[in-house]
Amino acid sequence: MKVLVLNGSPKGEYSVTLQYAKYLEKISARDHLDNGFDFDYINVGKNVYSYSNFDKLQAVLDKIAEADMLIFAYPVYTFLAPSQLHKFFEILDSNGVKLTDKYVVQLTTSKRFYDVTAHQAVKDVVQHLDGKYVDGYSADMDDLLNDDLRAHFKNWWDYVIYRVNNDVYEKSALAETTHNTYLPTAEPVTKRDGKKIIVVTDNTDNNSLTGMITDFVNLCPYDVEVIDLKSQGPKSGCRGCLKCAQTGVCVIKDGFSDLLNDKINKADAVVMAFETVMHTISSTFKAYYDRQFVNGHRPVTAGQPTAYLVSGNYDGESNLKTYVEAKSAVGGNLNCGVVSDQNATVKDIENMVAKLTYALGNKVTPYKNFYEVGGMRIFRDMIWIMRGIMKLDYDYYKKHDMLDFPQKKRGTMIAMKLVGKLMRSKAINKKMPNMMEEGMLMPYKKILD
Repeated sequence: MKVLVLNGSPKGEYSVTLQYAKYLEKISARDHLDNGFDFDYINVGKNVYSYSNFDKLQAVLDKIAEADMLIFAYPVYTFLAPSQLHKFFEILDSNGVKLTDKYVVQLTTSKRFYDVTAHQAVKDVVQHLDGKYVDGYSADMDDLLNDDLRAHFKNWWDYVIYRVNNDVYEKSALAETTHNTYLPTAEPVTKRDGKKIIVVTDNTDNNSLTGMITDFVNLCPYDVEVIDLKSQGPKSGCRGCLKCAQTGVCVIKDGFSDLLNDKINKADAVVMAFETVMHTISSTFKAYYDRQFVNGHRPVTAGQPTAYLVSGNYDGESNLKTYVEAKSAVGGNLNCGVVSDQNATVKDIENMVAKLTYALGNKVTPYKNFYEVGGMRIFRDMIWIMRGIMKLDYDYYKKHDMLDFPQKKRGTMIAMKLVGKLMRSKAINKKMPNMMEEGMLMPYKKILD
């Protein structure tokens, strides 16, 4: 069986994820001799910008055509695969490449921060390209160094081989995206000073998207600047070098970091306007998000309201909806609505503007839910351990009291021990059968009284 590993990491041979794929090659040669595995590797993430050269692209396409199984290996960057892998998917799609009759799996490394949205997005892309999708594996970066976790990894690979040998794969449940045309109709309102709103977009060639942007600009009571990522955005994706974790400065000198920190991050509100591409965001928008890692894991725009204008069937894209909601929550940005051209009216954009305007005037921030709390707990623990590398993140978290480990709440723990001891007392429970319920309500009675 010919297995082609398509390494989506921009770090190429220095990718940690790639080592997991090489381990699969090792155990396949040892444990699956009957299948005659033949592994090959292509660093598509590192080399993706060279595929504008037809000969270089054709060499990759020839190897894909020869393979029986494809493994997309990549690190998770900001909820999804790196922008370089998204760009590679777009290259395949634009060249009419289909993965028909090929088994496709994915392998990721991360701190399991929204690996679920990354995996689902790649699954959606693979199924869009007609591949036979087999469920992938999400590993922590150092799982391979642990005997038990290596055994777990091998167990998954054995399961993959079983599924391939028995032609067991996942069929797509998603309908292909259609794009309607939104025509602008709103008359411009009188502008007032005091706030600066920015719209970031990835496709000014999409008439429907630009139509929604036009109505938003006309209806917004504040000045709006539109930033076109194709002309003003990053010229490449994040390299994953982590040098900015120490310095706060990106090594890529294309001007994007200045645009981000001097203009976008300082805006009073930012609206994202994008077109769905293979059920997810474009590589252009993904590069925009990835390059924000120059600010590390620090929620530097917390309190900045946001909203979304989407060209595509947003209501039918459950994973994209999770991505948008989680991205806003983790960033501490109040989501003032998503308007999709599938069913958008000018009233929908009016409502979005009304919510955004109120949020700006009254400093409304989002409530904390699982998306935000769960994600930030992962960041907190990671930064605590990796503070030697992520010094700027650590200093920020310490300054803003974000290192809120539960073991610091010693008073609460002691109180809970005492309550637990009382609850186990039969004599006390007999005299005070509702002690637990009444005790829980006591702090609230003080407020209500």
